[in-house]
Amino acid sequence: MAVTEPLIGKFVNLRCVEVSDAKFTLEIRNDPELTKYIPKVNGTATTQEAWIAKQRLSNDDYFFIIENKYGEPIGTIGCYDINFKDSTCETGRFISRGEVYENIEASLMMFDLVFDKLQITYIVSNVDERNKKVVSLNRKFGAVYNNVVEMNGWNSLSGFINKKNYVSKREKISKLLEQFTIK
Repeated sequence: MAVTEPLIGKFVNLRCVEVSDAKFTLEIRNDPELTKYIPKVNGTATTQEAWIAKQRLSNDDYFFIIENKYGEPIGTIGCYDINFKDSTCETGRFISRGEVYENIEASLMMFDLVFDKLQITYIVSNVDERNKKVVSLNRKFGAVYNNVVEMNGWNSLSGFINKKNYVSKREKISKLLEQFTIK
């Protein structure tokens, strides 16, 4: 779904992906170092453009470009499979070349959108168990992993982040971000 106004942070902005971002999203999605723990995609700029055009019309899917404060795209992040009736969604599509503080803020902004603006109560979290950085980051935001399931040919930690856990962690994370300055 397209959001008209970008989400503005101290270190990064999140803006809705546009068809013109197809080359960047495909490039970052095929970076072997950044995507070793997520499924590979096959496609061309044309197929990526078509996917983005369709995604922008979806009512249960938000996909953002993460931009640094110089306006340069450094990553992607999103929430999808939004079920307003059950108050759940999944977050992911998180691929970033950003600094640690930029990645933390991008996650914080995504979770704020999900819990505050969309009024979702539970975020489903499935992460390749080998992806220690994302597992650790999600736990800092209150993620609880309670299952290991086979997904896409790997073992995935499956769990959730609920609004209550997130709210209890948010202030500490915000204070941590205050220690950083833009490079």
